[in-house]
Amino acid sequence: MTLFSQRPIILAAIAIFLLNFFFLVSKDGSSFCGAVPTLKHGNTTPKSPSRITAAFKSSEEKLAFAMFFSSTVDQTEDLANDKYFISARMLVWQLLHSPRTRSRRNVDVVILVTPSVSESRRRVLEADGAIIQPIDFLRKEWGEFRETRWEDMLAKLRGWEMTQYSRVAMLDTDIILREPIDHIFDDEATQFKKTLSIDNVRNKPPQGAPPLPDSYVLAGVGETFSPEHPFPPFWDGDSVDGGLYKKGYFNGGFLVFSPSKTMFEYFVWMIKTPNSFIAELAEQNLLNVVHDWNGPAPWQTLNSTWNIMYPNDDDLKGGLRTMHQKWFENPKADEKKNGDMVKEEMRRARWEMQGWYDALEASSR
Repeated sequence: MTLFSQRPIILAAIAIFLLNFFFLVSKDGSSFCGAVPTLKHGNTTPKSPSRITAAFKSSEEKLAFAMFFSSTVDQTEDLANDKYFISARMLVWQLLHSPRTRSRRNVDVVILVTPSVSESRRRVLEADGAIIQPIDFLRKEWGEFRETRWEDMLAKLRGWEMTQYSRVAMLDTDIILREPIDHIFDDEATQFKKTLSIDNVRNKPPQGAPPLPDSYVLAGVGETFSPEHPFPPFWDGDSVDGGLYKKGYFNGGFLVFSPSKTMFEYFVWMIKTPNSFIAELAEQNLLNVVHDWNGPAPWQTLNSTWNIMYPNDDDLKGGLRTMHQKWFENPKADEKKNGDMVKEEMRRARWEMQGWYDALEASSR
């Protein structure tokens, strides 16, 4: 191979070296993150930096970032062109390896994979540093989904079976980070809450429902109605002028919860009970019923600065931490000429990941 043909790899390696060097010499403690870790096969995560912010208190609590992956769209072995698989790799890379966004403390990254995920995809994601957690499907025999491809989504509720962890932040694979998000576990909304007595709530569990756990965690963000919204968006009575849709309704793509077999058994009962929730949005609607604000286990509201679906440039300028945005689609904000920064950031994340792995591969030759 000629030097000219190696030029893209050399440039990528130089870029990654300079990016890491910048973070190493930074005097700002919040930007310190150490050298790029060596990638090994298996469950490897970067070592924690020698300095961390005061918000990260020492604890024996076991935490995890998790994502759900069910390969029902792209089944070929052309992994380089499987955009949903690439999305999963991007999120793993951002959480574990990116100098800009990787975790500053030791938090596992777990991927729940259904039987429809090929062994080749599992091997790559594991080599990237994720813990692969095989799960079975959860099926219901009533109601229809809005889209057929969402029929696998109920299996996402198996995250509540991960009782080896105290709390889990579950992120959709089409979420793009803009900064480290470890401190989400320090947010007041993500702390354990005591389950309320059913005698003291308006919306009681259905007759015959199994018991709820004594305590729980469920924190999320409201559902953004469109890319036209203020920052941060808010509920404005019954209208959508504040940017959030249906007051009290949360999006299922960015959650912090506490795994619990008791809670999981409650979900399974709901799935088996016809019309216990509106089926079209699968697990999102089920969770909104179980964690209704007027029920015994009300969900807690995270500030919308944590995550927004349909992000626009004003959100990014305002300090949005994560974007709920597929990297391979033009943002809806682009239709209103307010999506240039969104496009730039999502593509940068995509190709920074590629450059990082290309440089790592070149250095190992």
